[in-house]
Amino acid sequence: MRTRWILACVALVAACTRDSKGMMQGAPDLARPPARPDLAAPPDLPAQPDLAVPVRRVFVTSNRFTGDLGGLSAADAKCQTAADSASLGGVWKAWLSTGSVNAIDRVARDGALYLVDGRTKVADSVGALATTLPLARINMFEDGKIYSDATPRFVWTGSGNDGALFKDGTGAPESCMGGSSGHTNATDKWMRDLSYTCDQLQSIYCIEGAR
Repeated sequence: MRTRWILACVALVAACTRDSKGMMQGAPDLARPPARPDLAAPPDLPAQPDLAVPVRRVFVTSNRFTGDLGGLSAADAKCQTAADSASLGGVWKAWLSTGSVNAIDRVARDGALYLVDGRTKVADSVGALATTLPLARINMFEDGKIYSDATPRFVWTGSGNDGALFKDGTGAPESCMGGSSGHTNATDKWMRDLSYTCDQLQSIYCIEGAR
């Protein structure tokens, strides 16, 4: 009698804990994965700044050269040699205009421009040099030293204040590659101040980044 009573209780409990499909009530359905939130459509993220835009540098050469610079490639080589001597890295171009190309068109125009100390900002972009005055004087040599003499340090540019070839009153280019000169002691005269004969010794502006 006792055995029958126990078996009846067990059968009753089993019947009460199963649903109509024979599944145990309260037990997880292992055949179905748990519901998950919809991850297929993430929310829109705010635009991120373009970290690929470079920061470029500029210096004035500590060495001086005659206006017969030997062509643009030779002038670029002078800039590169100066940069390499100071372990600056990068590719450097001379800021020079000729009858075939303007200085502003020889260098990459994107990226803010700084002196080689990396702290003194010269322009919001290289391209801005053709339309606005520099924010600071370009009077730092490749080694980071500042030219601070009261007498201006003259620099061959071959350019007018717009970064294009400077021509004399007849519309002809200057007599030598340098010709038109600026100087380091004033932001409004950095690119164009006077014209000099080719035998004069002057520096070159060198800007990082070929176009």
